[in-house]
Amino acid sequence: MEKEFITTDIGLVSTENANWLYKNNIIDESGGIRSILVDGVSGSKVHLYSHFRIIVEDVRSRIPTPPRQVGFGIDDIVEIMRTGEVKIKYKVSDGEEYTYIAKYPMVEKIYNDGRKVFLNRLPKKKGEIDLTGWD
Repeated sequence: MEKEFITTDIGLVSTENANWLYKNNIIDESGGIRSILVDGVSGSKVHLYSHFRIIVEDVRSRIPTPPRQVGFGIDDIVEIMRTGEVKIKYKVSDGEEYTYIAKYPMVEKIYNDGRKVFLNRLPKKKGEIDLTGWD
């Protein structure tokens, strides 16, 4: 069965993922990014979309690097956030078929999970810089 895609300000996403983003107040009915302010860690107001982007970057940094034969975009990342897993079949040059599997804990509430990711990424000591993922 072919997926149906919807154009949003976030990118091209499936209808299931668009509905999930809508229910989580990330996009509006027309697919635009909602401007919803929530309490930040320091007490100032931040956009809920910022929490979403923090989670997106965390997903990208924690899943295995997809092979070059796998087209991996924002729809796949939202799928991982929504379901906890994505499986993408691909073929290599010799015709053999493989499956790329990526897992991430399901995101229940973007606000809470975004705060948790942000706090986990803060330096543990004054002056400490997290260079995880940097070469």
